[in-house]
Amino acid sequence: MRQIVFALILVVGCLPTAVAQDTYYSIFSYTHFIPQVTINDRAASLQSGVYPEYYRTHSVRSDMRWVTRHDSTLTAFWSEKGDTILHLLTELSGIEWYEKEFDIYLVRYFPALGSGDPLIIPMGGMKSGSLIEAAPSGKHQAFNLIFQLSRRMLAQTVQPEDAIRLGIADHPLMRPGPYRRDNLALLLTIAVSQNIIGLDSTRESYRSAFWVEHTPGRKLFELYFLNKWVLTPERTLADWIAAEPYGSRLVVATRPPRPTRPTTAASIRVYIEGLPLQGELGFSVKVNEANYLEVDTIDVYRLAYACGLRAGDQIHSVDNQRVRTHRRLVEKILEGLENEGATVRILRNDSFETIIVRRMDLAIPDEELYPDDFLDYDSLSTDSNSLESETMDDWPKRAEYWVPARPLTRGPEFHWFAYYDKLEFDPTGRYVLGMQVAFQDRSPGPDDIIKVGMVDLHDNDRWIELGESRAWNWQQGCMLQWRPGSKREILWNDRE
Repeated sequence: MRQIVFALILVVGCLPTAVAQDTYYSIFSYTHFIPQVTINDRAASLQSGVYPEYYRTHSVRSDMRWVTRHDSTLTAFWSEKGDTILHLLTELSGIEWYEKEFDIYLVRYFPALGSGDPLIIPMGGMKSGSLIEAAPSGKHQAFNLIFQLSRRMLAQTVQPEDAIRLGIADHPLMRPGPYRRDNLALLLTIAVSQNIIGLDSTRESYRSAFWVEHTPGRKLFELYFLNKWVLTPERTLADWIAAEPYGSRLVVATRPPRPTRPTTAASIRVYIEGLPLQGELGFSVKVNEANYLEVDTIDVYRLAYACGLRAGDQIHSVDNQRVRTHRRLVEKILEGLENEGATVRILRNDSFETIIVRRMDLAIPDEELYPDDFLDYDSLSTDSNSLESETMDDWPKRAEYWVPARPLTRGPEFHWFAYYDKLEFDPTGRYVLGMQVAFQDRSPGPDDIIKVGMVDLHDNDRWIELGESRAWNWQQGCMLQWRPGSKREILWNDRE
């Protein structure tokens, strides 16, 4: 009897690793300038400068030797992926790197998760007094590195010493802080990390207990940004920022609190029935018919009002937790104040809104934009009579604070852009189209020619001539515009 032998063939599939899973580099061009970045693990003076008292009795050189013994994984990661990260940051942010070179400083201890400028990554932990919290490692460390790079890229757009400012530089969302610029950096980090460490590892890092604890703006991030602002080379972060109105719910929800100043010279706190004279928050609540807590009385000179809470607001949750008693409500808000702020979900005028109760930062400049200086959201209605109390004299004063503006062109020629529904900015936000002519005090004739060009916002507003047109008028120009979605193609009318 013949013996039949079955050959079993084992097919082994190569499972994706944490570094290579689900990457899709083909959508990127890799044509942008990137700076030269050096890993610096010998910054003893920087390390000792952060903790001068500690290193009077401890050896900073010993700690830096510890860093060099433990940085091989991060150094290898940067050697393999560094240039790709820099390219992807540019393509997904729509912002060019201005710096020619900079260092990534590796230290053993740092008070925070890291720093964007100078770019600092703690290898040992976050040290506060005698307490040390372990720093992230592995893919979480890579995620942190990309986050600090994202913070640095966004910060460079608003540095006045660079003499270069993007159109988005004055946008309220670009103000520093955990609820605005850091949330933008987190969004950029997630988009880049998905292509570097993979979708699964990015999701795991973002959801880790460490990152949940160290991202105080997380709740607003998930409400307004995550899976809503989708970053691609065609729709970059700069595009999303530029499209966000200055008075949007997102901007209002993330604005820093500002105290309301009394209109009289009296500085004595007035007694409000139902509220104690002492207390940081300054509001009381009642249980309404829907069995929710509703703000009953509020002191306009204390923190809750400064952060946006108003009488009549129905409170649904604090930091995603339902609160049913006044005591628990205050406890949850005070807990949040110890961690950059408490996120309060409210129902106001049949519309859900989110406010952040956080302590006031006296370093915030007075120029911060507060949309309710222009519109009273509590009383805004579609009734045309609500605008009758406004005089025309009021609007110019309000408008001068509403939209930041600066001149982009200089004489002796005259410049303008038209028509209103055409795309003036390229997708990166760097180039601004315009038309140039030598006169402005008469109607154009058949032989008048205008110059077509663009302003380079990254090169001291340099005018770049692109062509000319004989088919134009003052109102519509020559219908100059970027081809939608293109960074290279421009359209305008002309005649032979």
